Amino acid sequence: MSRLSIPITQETLATHILNAFKENNKYDYQEWLDNQDIKFNDNPIKLINNGYGIPWTNLTPHVTKDLEKVHFDTENVTTLKNEWNSHSNQSMNKVLGFNTLDNNFTFLGVWAGGDWEIPVLFIIYWDSKKLRAYIPKDGNTWNTDSKEAYGNDEIPDDLNICKRLPHDITDKYNKDDILEASAFVDYLTDGNKIIEDIKNRIKVK
Repeated sequence: MSRLSIPITQETLATHILNAFKENNKYDYQEWLDNQDIKFNDNPIKLINNGYGIPWTNLTPHVTKDLEKVHFDTENVTTLKNEWNSHSNQSMNKVLGFNTLDNNFTFLGVWAGGDWEIPVLFIIYWDSKKLRAYIPKDGNTWNTDSKEAYGNDEIPDDLNICKRLPHDITDKYNKDDILEASAFVDYLTDGNKIIEDIKNRIKVK
């Protein structure tokens, strides 16, 4: 069943995010705000993109529930394009940070993961009444069998990666040694596929 959203500006979404942070984490919010560059305080988009420490998994009860569908750590978090170097950065720049798609769907793309994990991409959006989160499957890097970030269980991760890799990539390693599949996990990351996943799952009314 598809989810629904409405057209809003990126500034409006950023304001909703900051308001939710303030409402649900009042004391943490003030401390966080005091540590931000004062020149960004009147620009909610720059404030979010340049400020670390937003409690994404506790932003609102609905966001928390949405993000529980895949287990990952938030030790390292970014919304900035070109933050993590990889061959896939060019396509991932299409989904990191604030974006508005050609169907007028606006979202914030966030990459998160522990030091031992491959980052997971999730989005925050406004469904017309409240903030929601969504974790795309296609083009994203998490174990679709165990529902957790890659890096938490080596052998199951390698088996899942091997299953999901495109055939032209699997030809590059010895199929008898599936443990080599993890070296190619970056090839699963595809911002274009993530966009198609989002558009198929969330409809703009």
